Amino acid sequence: MDYPRLLFCCLGIALLTLRAAAAPAAVVSEILASNVGGLRDEDGDSSDWIELHNPGSEPCPLEGWWLTDTEGERRRWRLPVVTLAPDARLVVFASGKNRSLPASPLHAGFRLSADGGYVALVRPDGQTVASELRYGPQRANVSFGRARERGASWISRATEARLRVPSDDGLGHRWTGGEEPFDDAAWSAVALPVGFDAGTSGGGLVAYWDFDTVAAGGVPDRSPRGHTGRLRSASLTPVGGGRTGSGSDRAARFTGSGWMDVPAAGSGMLDAAVAADAITLSLWIRGDESQPSNDSLFWAGSEPQGGGIRSLNAHLPWSDQVIYWDTAGCCDPGVHRISVLEPEASRWRDGWNHYAFVKRGAAKEIWQNGRLLLSGPGSAALTTIRSLYVGSAGPGQGGYHGDVDDVALWETALDPGLIAALAAGASPLQLRRLAPWIATDVESEVRGRNASAYLRVPFVVSEAEPPERVSMVLRYDDGFIAFLNGVEVARRAAPTVPTFDSAATTARPDAEVTEPVEWEFSSRDARLRTGTNVLAIHWLNHGADDGDFLMDVDLAGTRDLGLRHFPEPTPGRANGPGLEGLVAAPEVSPGRGFQENPVTVTLRTASPSASLAYTVDGSVPGPGNGVVVAGPETTVRVARTTVLRVAAFRDGFLASPVVTHTYVFPDDVSAQRRPAGIAAA
Repeated sequence: MDYPRLLFCCLGIALLTLRAAAAPAAVVSEILASNVGGLRDEDGDSSDWIELHNPGSEPCPLEGWWLTDTEGERRRWRLPVVTLAPDARLVVFASGKNRSLPASPLHAGFRLSADGGYVALVRPDGQTVASELRYGPQRANVSFGRARERGASWISRATEARLRVPSDDGLGHRWTGGEEPFDDAAWSAVALPVGFDAGTSGGGLVAYWDFDTVAAGGVPDRSPRGHTGRLRSASLTPVGGGRTGSGSDRAARFTGSGWMDVPAAGSGMLDAAVAADAITLSLWIRGDESQPSNDSLFWAGSEPQGGGIRSLNAHLPWSDQVIYWDTAGCCDPGVHRISVLEPEASRWRDGWNHYAFVKRGAAKEIWQNGRLLLSGPGSAALTTIRSLYVGSAGPGQGGYHGDVDDVALWETALDPGLIAALAAGASPLQLRRLAPWIATDVESEVRGRNASAYLRVPFVVSEAEPPERVSMVLRYDDGFIAFLNGVEVARRAAPTVPTFDSAATTARPDAEVTEPVEWEFSSRDARLRTGTNVLAIHWLNHGADDGDFLMDVDLAGTRDLGLRHFPEPTPGRANGPGLEGLVAAPEVSPGRGFQENPVTVTLRTASPSASLAYTVDGSVPGPGNGVVVAGPETTVRVARTTVLRVAAFRDGFLASPVVTHTYVFPDDVSAQRRPAGIAAA
């Protein structure tokens, strides 16, 4: 027997096996099979979509791979020349439009079914399934995919670090964590995040009312414009009742009958905004227990006293839990109105939340706590504004119920970074984009000396077995190279061969700097270990004299949770923990209609372990409102004309839609009396 040849053959087979196992592979990470007004394609259509993700540490070429929605037909749509970088994501619209130009948005030649189905990514041979995902009935604007959970952060705000501005390349790579222990005692001690912001921005401030004081009903405008507001039938909270909770901070308190009007609106304080068809209104709200209710947060009319055209108006929210943002009239979607359902009560009741309402030409936006909640068309240009009210829809009309603080108006559309800064607590008077994110200002140490700085952040992993993957979330300006224990794990806008005085290859757009960006990588590749580890960052500004610089880091381990549902889809971004499932809509029997006699109505959900909540006053039922029943079935006796609303919920699951049935008893209707002041027909 020829043992050497046999051994060589076996080694060759083993090598081929290893190569096959190590071949880069992408996965189907998220799908949305019922897109209603969410992510739009280049045609403006809300097409369904499929997200592919490369979880590996090597690029994954996808040319010639296939996507399919049919198990028995694996060659449904072929991917063009496209490569997924490590941890990169690619969104393919499942629109049926069949577009495969590499530099353009990709469209599969099939659509997804909201009733349930199958999606698979198939290798170029047309047979080997690299990743597949089976799904049941889907709900509108709720995506489905691979969930994961981030553990407690190893590195976060206030973590101690060491900073050095290098003067030569003498350190080589020894400082990056691969040759520990490393002596950094002479480096500057800093706390994260680090950076500086030498300039102010956010021009065009028209008015800013902080509600800390009021004199003879007048609310001072803290901006240079001096547009005093007049508080009517409303009051201020006690000292310390403002959104910061500090001893001197107060807010306006509205109880449904009061308002603040601004006399300067009658003389054209917002004419520049109207001319530019651009405006931003920023404020903090804390709705009271009566929310959601049919009221207005603010209102502007084209005529005095709130009359004429509805120039500006917001409901936050209306009684249907929908947030409405109207401009230049009412209420055509895409022309005057954009609106979005916000079922999470904590976003508009009991606690403080920041909102910004923006119009920038034919586009409108609603921002919630620094995050873009909704964007959509608003084709009608802003109309003349001759009256402005906060806390109502005009004198004595649609009064808001809750507290309002730090209301500011701009005659421009603020960029996302400035809105995020406001939500992080920045003052409208000195709106520096980066100031809210900087714990240690290093301008004197870095600016004018070097475009590069070195940052070392030691951290401890206490788990006996470190998690398989690591999540690194950064806010940064302008570029960086990140090393974990001496291994490069991520880079952006960095030269191929960096030196001690390298600059970022491109300036990061202002609107993106404060947006968190996540990288996920293998803990094994990064040599993560139990005990002390080091994250090292070669931090790159666009130039030594550049006026801003930022590095904000959050590092944690992650674990997979399997397939779950996401009420907030994340196309192009990492998925979160999601929810385990969807609670089925309740069945109501007998259903709505006219009744002669009292009726016993059965409420039932098909979801096991779910509970029910119902109301008979027209309000939205939920765990904190209405009659709550532990269990998936109950009965309600209806003896008079009633609007019955019911929903089902379960911990860790997405609550069901609210189901509404109206029972009309003709005797009740015939016994109704005409309200005083209403003439007979």
